[in-house]
Amino acid sequence: MTRASHSTGLAFASPRASRLRRFRGASLACAVLAFLAAPEVRAEDLEGDLVYLPMPAGESLTVDNRLGKVRLRGWDEPQVRIVAQKRADKPGVLDRLKVRVDLHGGALRITTGVYFGDNVWRPVPLAGAGVDLTIDAPRGMALDVSTWSGELDAAGFRAGARLASQRGEIRAADIEGRVDTRTLEGRQSLQGIHGPLAASGVEGDLELESVDGETLAATVYKGQITAREVRTPVVQLRTTYGAIIFVGALQRGGHYELTTLGGDVRMRLCPTPFRVVAHAGRIDTTGFALVEKRRAPGLLEAELRGGGPQLELSSTQGAVALLPAANCR
Repeated sequence: MTRASHSTGLAFASPRASRLRRFRGASLACAVLAFLAAPEVRAEDLEGDLVYLPMPAGESLTVDNRLGKVRLRGWDEPQVRIVAQKRADKPGVLDRLKVRVDLHGGALRITTGVYFGDNVWRPVPLAGAGVDLTIDAPRGMALDVSTWSGELDAAGFRAGARLASQRGEIRAADIEGRVDTRTLEGRQSLQGIHGPLAASGVEGDLELESVDGETLAATVYKGQITAREVRTPVVQLRTTYGAIIFVGALQRGGHYELTTLGGDVRMRLCPTPFRVVAHAGRIDTTGFALVEKRRAPGLLEAELRGGGPQLELSSTQGAVALLPAANCR
């Protein structure tokens, strides 16, 4: 049976509690974390507490927090530590904010929500109130995490991650396995990703650094994409309104497709051989002694030192620039 520590405000509900949902066939009945505010808590006061869940064979961790931020860190302990901090701008609201934990074998799900007047718990945002979660979990657990407007920060996991936010910033670092990130409105910073990466956003800049999986696909409707130290051989970067900046070395046999409608494409490259096909109103390659194969208005086909990785660069309303990078090894 799981246990609670420092349980002044945080406790597991009994399996017979009226609010507990039962799942037939589950190896362990659902547990409910009830964050209970003291009657004297004032508006704007913050409440926090801590709980540990034994997880010797954790497989997956799902977090759905529509009430605030989520911070996740992978560690080497056979347990999950959950720290929650609540806030509300009106008296009587804190005790309606709850965190529910569903545990089925090695699959753990953590969800925040609100109890309303009809005594029904709903995982929805609530104006003027929130719950921020800080979670430490075994590194081998696969992540599936989402927020509404809160920041999402994950690092140190080894089985991939799906990270999504409606209007919050997403940060990910030191993650192995397939990574998929999505945001409607928010900045993304992805660093130290060791596996296939797919990142998409509607509005917000996207920064990529030290990525070395088999493929990298990043798409933004409105925002700048910046990629540094990308060692992935197949790279596709697309934005509709924004610049694309790529800095670093090209991979042998690589294919790079950088496309924007309303911005510039700028590549700062180490001087290794490559082939390029560029479409833009202005094309600047003065930093490299290219051998041109074909040149026409808005088009350049050329190669450097016999060719190598393939570059396909396109800017409908902006410019394409190829420049030497500094500090190349």
